[in-house]
Amino acid sequence: EFSQHGYAIYLIIGIIAWTSFATTTLRVASVFREKSGLLGKVHLSLMSLPLYILVSEGVIFFASIGFYIGYLMLIGYPLNGFWLYVPVIYFVQQLLAYSIGYLLGVIGVFVADVKEFLNVALQLWFWLTPIVYVVNILEPKFQFFFTWNPMTHIIGAFRDIVISSESPIALGLLMVLLLGLVILVTGLWLSMKLEKDIRDLL
Repeated sequence: EFSQHGYAIYLIIGIIAWTSFATTTLRVASVFREKSGLLGKVHLSLMSLPLYILVSEGVIFFASIGFYIGYLMLIGYPLNGFWLYVPVIYFVQQLLAYSIGYLLGVIGVFVADVKEFLNVALQLWFWLTPIVYVVNILEPKFQFFFTWNPMTHIIGAFRDIVISSESPIALGLLMVLLLGLVILVTGLWLSMKLEKDIRDLL
């Protein structure tokens, strides 16, 4: 059962992780259209252009984690050594965010409505991820479907550290890592194949 602060502890870490993931995905997906003038003036590789987004979102994420830790210390909530896994989980999360954003960013050069589609998809994805609710309240036959949601594994991994005081489940993170790599390779292949067209259109 949750303690007095239990739901807040559960909710905040989920919101921090989701916000970082969703914002990164959206920003990377929009970067080629937004920075089209820069691509025309400076010969930047398409892959390197969105990297500044990862840096800025990383600063925001770890600042948020710092405030979160401050909150936990203020209420006397115990911290543990498993917090050292946070950068690993965050890396896997952001690889997925960058990969999805990059692939959709390449497609978005040719298809104008990709950003609007992504906005809607992320809103739906938020509610299909156990962020504001607990999976255990659902019937077991529905719980199975959440294993197919990569963000369930990411947010679950953060909560394993914070709430369960244990190391995250490696298999879940490995599955998300592999998914991120497959999407990234697909995005890179597509951008290399279409690079001339992308630069001409922008």
